Amino acid sequence: MKNTSKESISCTKAVCSAWDRMEKTLFHPFDPGKWFLLGFSAWLANLGQGFGFHFNFPSMPQKSAFPFENIPTPLLVLICCIAALAALLCLVLAIVMLWIRSRGDFMFLDNLVHGKTLILEPWKKYSRQGNSLFIFRIACWILFIGFLLMTLASSLFFCWHSIQTGKMDSLCIAGIIFGISCLLIFISTVSFYELSLKSFIIPIMFKRQIGACDASIVFFTLFTGSLTAFIRYYLLYMLLSLCASIAVIVFIFSTCCLCCIGLIVLCLPYVWAVVMLPILTFFRFYSVEFLAQFGDDYDVYAVSASKE
Repeated sequence: MKNTSKESISCTKAVCSAWDRMEKTLFHPFDPGKWFLLGFSAWLANLGQGFGFHFNFPSMPQKSAFPFENIPTPLLVLICCIAALAALLCLVLAIVMLWIRSRGDFMFLDNLVHGKTLILEPWKKYSRQGNSLFIFRIACWILFIGFLLMTLASSLFFCWHSIQTGKMDSLCIAGIIFGISCLLIFISTVSFYELSLKSFIIPIMFKRQIGACDASIVFFTLFTGSLTAFIRYYLLYMLLSLCASIAVIVFIFSTCCLCCIGLIVLCLPYVWAVVMLPILTFFRFYSVEFLAQFGDDYDVYAVSASKE
């Protein structure tokens, strides 16, 4: 049995173990075919995120070049319908990608834990957990968006009198301060939710074969009991993310003389995940290694050992 005392939880130990596992998985031996297959599951686990997914919106002119007031009403209605349909399609696409990413999270983790490069087997094996994670993510984002809309409505209510009169009063200032404070709380909460979900809730679901809600309860029980250790984890995670970002920036600028090939590669779907595979693999191992220090009940490798 492992020593699970709070004093034994070490972030640096998790970093060293994650680095060793990343080297062993990707470079000992180096297999390009393995990189492309493992990179595919890593890409699915980060679908809609990272360097390979960007929308480039054209800049709007300062003054509209189209006299909308001269457009016939039927044509204007048609334009509005097309815009609404396009927005609906984007929403559907985002939801589908979120569902695929929820399934891909377990595919990537399963391949790393078992040292394999499978696609269909983990896709089917963790379908229940993936669907549970997808529903959980949708529910959380509905709550987040609802909170944001209520915050904006409250701030607008406080500032409405000043908007009508054109003069800022104390009530408007209070509304602005309230809105900014709630916005900071919103950003902090969403950041904590996303990092905790990716780092801990998904591995707990993987280990215990449970749904997202049950895994969240298990995580928050563990989190409240070892608050200091988790704070150290989050702080070190941010530092490591900063170092990884600097490394990516250096890579991009170092290839500027080659027609910005680095930037082009990082903007290509799937290809960016293969190039960034060492970073993606390291961060996946980092959270798993940290969580494993809390005992066999949180060690995903115990699943692999018991089944193989």
